[in-house]
Amino acid sequence: MRRILTALAAAALAAALLAPAASARLLVTFRYLGVNPKLGRMIDRPPRDNSPGDVFNFRYTLRVRRGVAGTVFVTFRYTSKSRIQGTVRLRFREGTVVARAAFGAAAQHARFRITGGTGAFRGSRGIVDVGDAPGDTLRLVLRLR
Repeated sequence: MRRILTALAAAALAAALLAPAASARLLVTFRYLGVNPKLGRMIDRPPRDNSPGDVFNFRYTLRVRRGVAGTVFVTFRYTSKSRIQGTVRLRFREGTVVARAAFGAAAQHARFRITGGTGAFRGSRGIVDVGDAPGDTLRLVLRLR
């Protein structure tokens, strides 16, 4: 399964590089679950509770049906008491996808715009939809153009 996903991602990237006009129509979608969250560094600036400058880092194991696909690193930085600037880094064996978004602190879903990548994902564009799932799980949908 991992080889199929890798081949699809490589094909999408190659098509985007070789045929710029066609790449606007090309869409490859991958679905993952982020499980086993680990809270990393947390910076809680005064005043207590959620306030501008607070930063939270999480790490999730990225899973597909047949096993582990990679790792997700999530950083949330409060820009106000009710707004967050978020960064998602999806790390795969083939490379990394980086996406950013701004959203409300109470949101249960956010759409992150892919801003770059490394390895097989260098120059990638598209979106990453991130939403809550039952338990301490994230539902991630990666759409590459």
